[in-house]
Amino acid sequence: MLEDTQILLLLKNAPETGLWELTKKYGGLVKMLIGRILPMHAQDVEECVADTFIRIWKNCESITVQNGSIKGYVVCAARSIAIDRYRKLKRERRADLDEELLPTDETMQEMIELQADVDIVHTMIQEMNAVDREIFTRRYLLFESIKEVALHLNMGEKAVESRLFRGRKQLKLQLQERGVTV
Repeated sequence: MLEDTQILLLLKNAPETGLWELTKKYGGLVKMLIGRILPMHAQDVEECVADTFIRIWKNCESITVQNGSIKGYVVCAARSIAIDRYRKLKRERRADLDEELLPTDETMQEMIELQADVDIVHTMIQEMNAVDREIFTRRYLLFESIKEVALHLNMGEKAVESRLFRGRKQLKLQLQERGVTV
């Protein structure tokens, strides 16, 4: 299997091959993650998987390899696309939208500030030790249960719970130090 740096080069120079290799390496992970967010929507899952790899291809120039991997970028892209689709499906089920529900300048500003907060949290998670980062990624990005995380990392469930508790507490303190309201 190709290294992520090689896959990024292929995406830039030979997109078809790059997409093939990217899908081969991360397709199962992306489909599993999106399937957890959109259960019972097989067609939407497939569309979101395709959209994820297209987004990565379109943004391959700006993607940097962290710790030898683009897995974090792939997971974030898939999660973002799936959540957007979930929200769209939820909106479509509602009756006609009132103009009151359309975003105002104030809500747009709140959304921009929220994205800045998300970026801060992402950076803070990247600064965690490898085990805690893996636990947080599996629990909060991949939506794995505590039992699944514990099994994957050969740890006890209580140990995973404790690390999550301490990690959340530390994140909260760091966010407060940076002026983010928690």
